Amino acid sequence: MATPAEVNSPQVVYPASPKVVMPAGVHRPRKTDSLSTLIWSRVCEHNCQQSRGFNTVRRAVFFFIAVSILMIPAAATAAPPVKTSDKWAVLIGINQYAGRTADLGGSVGDVQDLQAFLLRNGWAADHIWVLTDKAATLGGIRDAFSWLSQVTGPNSHSVVSFSGHVRALGSDRDKDKEKVDEFLVTTEGKLMSDREFTQWMSGVDGWLWANVTGCHSGGMDDGFTTAKKVFSASSQESEKSYDNPTAGNSVFGMLMFDQALHDGYADYNRDRRVSLQEAFHYAHVAAPEITSDQRKGPQHPAIWGGDNTDWFFSPPPPPPPPKKQSQPQPQGPPQEDPDPMCLICL
Repeated sequence: MATPAEVNSPQVVYPASPKVVMPAGVHRPRKTDSLSTLIWSRVCEHNCQQSRGFNTVRRAVFFFIAVSILMIPAAATAAPPVKTSDKWAVLIGINQYAGRTADLGGSVGDVQDLQAFLLRNGWAADHIWVLTDKAATLGGIRDAFSWLSQVTGPNSHSVVSFSGHVRALGSDRDKDKEKVDEFLVTTEGKLMSDREFTQWMSGVDGWLWANVTGCHSGGMDDGFTTAKKVFSASSQESEKSYDNPTAGNSVFGMLMFDQALHDGYADYNRDRRVSLQEAFHYAHVAAPEITSDQRKGPQHPAIWGGDNTDWFFSPPPPPPPPKKQSQPQPQGPPQEDPDPMCLICL
């Protein structure tokens, strides 16, 4: 498994290139209007000096014309194609675990913050598959990943996020010739290997940001990252990640999803939008500082893949209206120390 490269500067899921900032819409099936309007003309007989035979022929001609009009098929008027969002997401957060596996306090909060951010940036509600707690079974997660692989295309933009327990186990259980493998732990205590996770992510078409928040999460990428697929992890493969129940998030989720993305604290260049790389840089710098006093060591978030451009979740906003000279300049985000937290290893 590759060793994560150190991130020195902000590098999201939507490159700043004009051809990919605005995802291409998908066309719904065209609708047709099956109704047609037929204009009927009433035939009036005139009191003219014509023979009975001529009147009979005239009636026959008009009858034939009327029947012909009735037999003309109604023209179907096609409605213009309706464009819909080509943005998709699968968000998984597990606080409640069966058996002896310790419960968590922040994984569901990670999902809620990331979901709110995506909805605000153009994701349709029915394009986000959310699995939390008892719904996040091994079968449920597989169904969600299968759905994502079916609905995505070359121009799709997708987000996959898992927050919960991740285990590192030896003996090459998934037969991929690695001495140590990492596994997502589902709510009922079953395991999804890094090999299976990589296969599912490889099957997602288009642009993808996949994230795993949990201990040893840096080991969940077995090679699916490319220029169009980014993987981020809350810690290195050999490290623990930490929960923050008092804040309602994991430590990484609080920094990445809540503060950097949702609240916009990572908008370093003040362009009123936050790229994936800006958000990751914010969490990458802060997480080791916040967890520096942990007995099992601090966590260092990691990231792979991408095309060396900033990936954005929405197009740039319109420029703000000019401000009056007397109006005070806007201030940056508050620089406050994080609230005291209780840290629990994921």
